[in-house]
Amino acid sequence: GPLNNPVRIWINSVQEYRDLIQRACDFWTFYTGIRFTLETSSEVAKPYIIIQSDFSNNPGPAAETKRTGVEPEISGGIITLYRGWQVTDETDKWQTIAHELGHVLMITNGQGMDGQGHTDDGSLMDYRPGPIRPFIHAYQQLALRILYSHQPGEPL
Repeated sequence: GPLNNPVRIWINSVQEYRDLIQRACDFWTFYTGIRFTLETSSEVAKPYIIIQSDFSNNPGPAAETKRTGVEPEISGGIITLYRGWQVTDETDKWQTIAHELGHVLMITNGQGMDGQGHTDDGSLMDYRPGPIRPFIHAYQQLALRILYSHQPGEPL
């Protein structure tokens, strides 16, 4: 699992934001021990997370995540950054990426306050617009450590 092997994130189309993406990854490493490596190779191997941009599009949210794979085994996700992301400050940018990474890392589809894996507690995964505090709860940290210390399909 990712506690033994880093999660690979492909950043081919957003390499200029490498430092912000790394900061978002460092957030998750700090709280969970999950490590990451940023990739730019043309061949994407599974499992994967891809971060891409669609700055010509402004659907409302600054970013969006589409998970790939079937729960409880996560095979990856695609995070798309939209035009709204570009106009935020550096802090909001890395926190948005960290929030979207949370949608890939945490088994949250259909759970949470709004049914989409969001909380209502001021944490990184809060669904409300406005300032958040960059933290995740101790129970979430423990759950992720347990989940990612096992191989996919292995009983928890």
